[in-house]
Amino acid sequence: MASGSTGYPGTNDVFTVPSDPENTPLSSAGDGTRDLTQSIGDQGAALMAVEGLAALKTHDHAGGADGTHILPQSSTHAVPDTDASLSAIHHTLGGGANQAAPGNLQLNYASTRPYIICDSLDRPPSPFPGLMIFETDTNFLRIWADTGSGYAWQLIPFLSVPTVQLAQATPQALRTPGWIELLWDDVVDDVGNLFNSAVNAAQIVIADAGLYATNLAVQFDPAIAPNVASVALFVNDTLSSVQSNVFQRGENYIPGFSQTVAAQGPIRLNSGDVVGGAVSYVASQGLGVVNTFVDQANSLTSRIGLTFLGI
Repeated sequence: MASGSTGYPGTNDVFTVPSDPENTPLSSAGDGTRDLTQSIGDQGAALMAVEGLAALKTHDHAGGADGTHILPQSSTHAVPDTDASLSAIHHTLGGGANQAAPGNLQLNYASTRPYIICDSLDRPPSPFPGLMIFETDTNFLRIWADTGSGYAWQLIPFLSVPTVQLAQATPQALRTPGWIELLWDDVVDDVGNLFNSAVNAAQIVIADAGLYATNLAVQFDPAIAPNVASVALFVNDTLSSVQSNVFQRGENYIPGFSQTVAAQGPIRLNSGDVVGGAVSYVASQGLGVVNTFVDQANSLTSRIGLTFLGI
């Protein structure tokens, strides 16, 4: 028998027979595609091609190293979707946007939202509402929030809050007339770096807006005292509501002890405000200078303090 040919599996063979087989010789194709000998040969070739390429009905995918049935992705997917998108069937492990997280993943909480560890000079440049930060140089906990006047880094009083307590270690000469700025040379406490004597020994600079508890007390030298003394807090060189005016037994009278004039109260301050204490006095005999009093042995001296209460 003559050998046949087939186009399978590239193309499927077409077998047609003569429309008038009774009158068509076996050696002729008639109006068919093949004579009998060619048809038998080509059908045999096609059958052999199918036998060589078709899988057995009882086939399996055995062949794994551990004896399991396997079917490699390369054999089943013409275009694998591995890591192609979040909805892909297959994902590898790694740090990519479409990869799966490995079991030994350790997140870096120093740069992972919504909580960031930084310092006061390196805060996140593009914060969103609710983002919290911890400042390693100030121990302040802050949140990006709007309290009515716009978004800003608002303090969360958790570990510490801005506080400053200053005092005089050296007596100061107070020359009239007008208000005289008080100078501070003893930093008792300064959480938040609100005071820098090298820049200005009279000024406290507010970093965080909010409500502050304030206190100011001035000790007058008993040897030279005015009749009436006033003390007050000034904010941005403007007299504030935190003030006191007191009549004293002064001028020629020597009380024998340091007389105190004090003022205290809450005050709302803005970021960048400059706060200071000042003294004004009146003496009927034209007294032109008095001194503050310092008794270091008994911790008696003029002092000023501000403590953040909240927003």
